[in-house]
Amino acid sequence: MVDINECLSNPCQNSGVCENLEDKYRCQCKAGWEGVNCEMDVNECLSNPCKNGGRCNNLANSYSCECSKGWSGTNCDQDKDDCIPNPCKNRGICTDKFNDFECSCQSSWTGKTCEEKIVSKEESSHPEKEEEAVTTDPNDPCASNPCKNEGTCLDMEDGTVFCFCHDGFSGDFCEEGSNVCIPNPCENGGTCLAWDESFTCTCADGWHGESCERNIDECHSDPCKEGLACFDQVNGYVCREPCDPGYTGEDCDIEIDECESDPCQNEATCKDIFNAFECECRVGFRGTLCEIIDPCDGNPCENGGTCHVNPKNGTSYICACQLGWTGKTCEEVVENGCPNPEDSGGGQVPYGVSLEFFCGDGTSLSGPGIVTCLENGTFDHPIPECLGEGYSARGSESKNTSPFSSPMIISMLAATGMLITAAGGLVLYIFVFAPWNQVTIVPPT
Repeated sequence: MVDINECLSNPCQNSGVCENLEDKYRCQCKAGWEGVNCEMDVNECLSNPCKNGGRCNNLANSYSCECSKGWSGTNCDQDKDDCIPNPCKNRGICTDKFNDFECSCQSSWTGKTCEEKIVSKEESSHPEKEEEAVTTDPNDPCASNPCKNEGTCLDMEDGTVFCFCHDGFSGDFCEEGSNVCIPNPCENGGTCLAWDESFTCTCADGWHGESCERNIDECHSDPCKEGLACFDQVNGYVCREPCDPGYTGEDCDIEIDECESDPCQNEATCKDIFNAFECECRVGFRGTLCEIIDPCDGNPCENGGTCHVNPKNGTSYICACQLGWTGKTCEEVVENGCPNPEDSGGGQVPYGVSLEFFCGDGTSLSGPGIVTCLENGTFDHPIPECLGEGYSARGSESKNTSPFSSPMIISMLAATGMLITAAGGLVLYIFVFAPWNQVTIVPPT
């Protein structure tokens, strides 16, 4: 009884490892996946890891927390530093508080973020001077932003400056050191919190992901009433009438790019067409998504050779060559052997190969129907002829015609005396006796 390898169909998903058993298989899942075929994502949010009102987003083998205001950290268990980045303008000094901050402004500025200039009586009577004073100050040493790496500049009012550096930086101008949060890797207004050589992002409302790069789909819960379509926005959604096929957007004026989801597999090229897409497959692949491995695509076998999928792995091909040809793609002429009775344009018949000949109806062979190529370069019997009236296998009507040489190789093991008889023996010869005739198509990782 032959055991079928159930792992050949690659049933294990998400990089699971398949173990072939008797009449069944077993998947060994990677961390973060479970199920018979490793198809189920483990929900790391079930343990409620996000503290202080944080919102948990389940990811593959991980999770991320969207913290409520005032909190940060992987699990929203740390007080957020509201002074990073510095909200105080015009060289104000920031002091962090819980879910808040306080700015100590320079003498001529006021406001929550030191954004308001204190106007003197003289300036209030001459507003044009006020604007000039606000926009230009050639004597301000901080105007050239001398502090590096987002350091805060303080005018010492003696022609010099003092730079307040972020953690990880030092030097007179904060030019030395490093900080994984500077420049800020968090996108879309996210706040970065450094953890040694790594960081976490506290995302602004409406965003999630490791770097706050993904917009939360508020339409995921299908909040609109029946008959209305949901259009997702940043931190919100709009309910409207459904768009015509192929269009999206709040006003249904944006054509959908069906290639945006990268549907084509195995490094195929996606071509966007209206309300659909097409995949242009690489050589060796076919299918709507180029998901099917077809090593014989385009027939790589030369000189009349026939391509066959290797039954051992299904991802490589084997060329069944015409008599007189050999090589991975039947590109090499057989130079040593017996004269080739076939008009294949190739070389010799290899030593030890047996050929079977047969005639058409109404004719018979003049000698033995099987001849074998000997090591001295001759056949053990003369090449037979077809005698009598009728059609030969070549289709020519004649009393004495040449026989047709089938593409059937009976034996390649003349030295051991083995005789293998099978329809399509040429394929058998290539499979059994020419293992070098194999090329593997490897899918991209």
